Amino acid sequence: IGTGIYFNGNALSENNIVAETIIENTSSTIKFVVLPDSSKVELSPNSKISYGANFALNRKIEIDGEAYFKVKKDKQHPFQVFCDETTTTVLGTSFIVKESENEEITVELFEGSVQMNVKGQDQKWILKPGDKFTYGNQKASLTEFNRFIDFDNQKLSVVSQYIEENYGYKVILPNENLNQKITIRINKKEDLKTIVQLISEMYNLNFEINEDLKQITFQ
Repeated sequence: IGTGIYFNGNALSENNIVAETIIENTSSTIKFVVLPDSSKVELSPNSKISYGANFALNRKIEIDGEAYFKVKKDKQHPFQVFCDETTTTVLGTSFIVKESENEEITVELFEGSVQMNVKGQDQKWILKPGDKFTYGNQKASLTEFNRFIDFDNQKLSVVSQYIEENYGYKVILPNENLNQKITIRINKKEDLKTIVQLISEMYNLNFEINEDLKQITFQ
């Protein structure tokens, strides 16, 4: 599920944060983490996050590797992530941050709003959903990206395949619904349950989500 977040190892020390909690993903699959402030992280393989003991009040975090954040809204305690010379300040949103091999940093915003700052510069960039911030070679730019995927009169089984490939849940549909057509636009980072509920309402189906088997059954 993610293109993700790549941070350098000096972020916390530069901001006077002592990392007392370290969570590492040594498996081959995405690890789902709930932070002390109830924000959610999808931590990719060979990645880790670290933060201070008072994180719920001082929401600064360091990432090594790759991750996708969905941040709980808290106007009193902004959520900050540090990546090289950039700082992303969040109130409540979902976004991706990525540092490429050539040290180019990109931030893609799916929901909410974020403020971007670059070390040593007074200018601030306020992103809205669908905005992409890029910083590299001491130059910053703001463009747009497509945060949706469209299914135009496609079989419901195609949407089921999309769910399996992007969320890791096998979808079981009644045979009579497999070839039914659907036209729908989905946020690429939409909550799985929201998509399942929408399909259920559109086709008047009941559903059951089995977390142990990672399986969704419609009937």
